[in-house]
Amino acid sequence: MTEEIRQIVEALGLQPHPEGGYYKEIFRSEEKVDQNALPKRYDGSRHFLTAIHFLITKENASFFHKVNSDEQWYFHQGGTARIHIVDEVGNYEYKDLGGRLNGDESLFANVDRLKWFGVEVIKGDFVLCSCTVAPGFEFADFELANYDEFVKSFPDLKEIADRLC
Repeated sequence: MTEEIRQIVEALGLQPHPEGGYYKEIFRSEEKVDQNALPKRYDGSRHFLTAIHFLITKENASFFHKVNSDEQWYFHQGGTARIHIVDEVGNYEYKDLGGRLNGDESLFANVDRLKWFGVEVIKGDFVLCSCTVAPGFEFADFELANYDEFVKSFPDLKEIADRLC
């Protein structure tokens, strides 16, 4: 861990995330959406919105996972992060999150609910961003990809899975 990354982790009070990277929840709405108003994939009520600070590094990527809700990513500082996204039938796309606004990078990226995604730093040593999830994030809505199952389902993505599973 570089000195700059260590300072960010300490200043923001970040902790290791199960999917990789470092995070800290910074917002959870007080109000909730009742389970009856949510799709069946939710097992209870959910907060309207949650938000975290999230830091990924060249050495500590965000492994393939999916959540029940839409997730938005907002770039703050660092290099460039590539968000690899795969739908249930294997359609693949990526979005580059970063500050070089030359048409190849964006300050914002959305990942639709129930899509597999993993994130890695492709330029620089780290990327600091924030992520919001609506309805709000709960670990019950989170699934980390199993390497063998992922590669069996999406053999064309083995090279990426080797890095992000």
